[in-house]
Amino acid sequence: MKTKDLYAVIVGVSLLLVGIQPTLAVIQIPGDDSYYDIIDGVCVLNQDVVGTIEITSPEITLDGGGHTVSGTGTTEERGVFLSYMDNVTIRNLTVKDFDGKGSSGIFIQCCSGVSVTGNNISNNYWGMYLYSCGSNTVTDNNVSGNAGGIWVNADSNYNAVEGNIVSNNTGNGIYIRNSCHNTVTGNTVSSNGFNFRIRSYDNETTTDNEVYNNNFEKGLTGQQALVDVVGSGYIADNVFNRSLSDGGNYWSDWTGPDDEEPFGIVDESYDFTGGQDELPWTVQDGWLSTTRAIIDIMVLVGTVADLNAQQGIINSLDAKLGSALNALDDVNENNDVAALNSLQAFINAVEAQSGNKITEEQADVLVEEAQRIINLLIP
Repeated sequence: MKTKDLYAVIVGVSLLLVGIQPTLAVIQIPGDDSYYDIIDGVCVLNQDVVGTIEITSPEITLDGGGHTVSGTGTTEERGVFLSYMDNVTIRNLTVKDFDGKGSSGIFIQCCSGVSVTGNNISNNYWGMYLYSCGSNTVTDNNVSGNAGGIWVNADSNYNAVEGNIVSNNTGNGIYIRNSCHNTVTGNTVSSNGFNFRIRSYDNETTTDNEVYNNNFEKGLTGQQALVDVVGSGYIADNVFNRSLSDGGNYWSDWTGPDDEEPFGIVDESYDFTGGQDELPWTVQDGWLSTTRAIIDIMVLVGTVADLNAQQGIINSLDAKLGSALNALDDVNENNDVAALNSLQAFINAVEAQSGNKITEEQADVLVEEAQRIINLLIP
């Protein structure tokens, strides 16, 4: 065998052994079907991809199958790209290293009905970018370690950004510009340049976005959120809280005081440049029924302590409330039923003492509060 032929064989075998895939510019789905399998109508990747996946038909579901789409560091690459393709789902994919200036891990342009869910998006210039899109959902993704996290821009309206972890992005974590009627809720946003930002430039309008029930934890710039206008931009009616029952957001640098009802809500609003959350929560996930029930039971413990009753009765009532707290505080088990039983036992004990060791008025207050907590926990 000639030397050059032997060298070619050695190189070919080496590539197979280490599993190196050829670098691609763009693969299309549907189209380049050696890179995915059709399983129950879903396009499931069967290998990692270096380069861009472009979705070229509507009504497509792309499942990463645990595989990775990686960039090459080239300026303005896109990991997953779709334009004018409606009702597409992108899920279970790792998208990373699209870090050349202007690049995006996932770039969606002029689409509606798109769902981006359960993906890991890291080390990109922009993690995820919605451009002139409407009625899409971005849910349960981990968007971390990018220059920018989740961007909603250029008349992207009526989108939902929910339940994502957005962390350690050097610029803005979640950013809305020139877009209206978007909902941002249930996200945990931490250690970004600005955790959240709304902005409007000249001749742009950014209004009526709702931002509530998010956990915002320490921004890198010294403030967590910013609403700002450049030139003749227009910003109005962006809200950071809803009703008393829903409240606003949790801000790690604004957790008290909480001396007045409703308990669980900081007594004073959280103010930042250009915006205000009038109903900030004192604890993470304070809006969740279990968290709110724990807060309310602790308040009820204080009410029992203030009773002018025999210590034995107070101790008995405390024990029942303590059992309810222990059940709810057990994160490894679904103990709502045990908590409900303890609260009902508390009600029974109060009613047994009503008009006897506890005044009827005191008993009515205790029973009403315990029943309200029970109603919180019942699905």
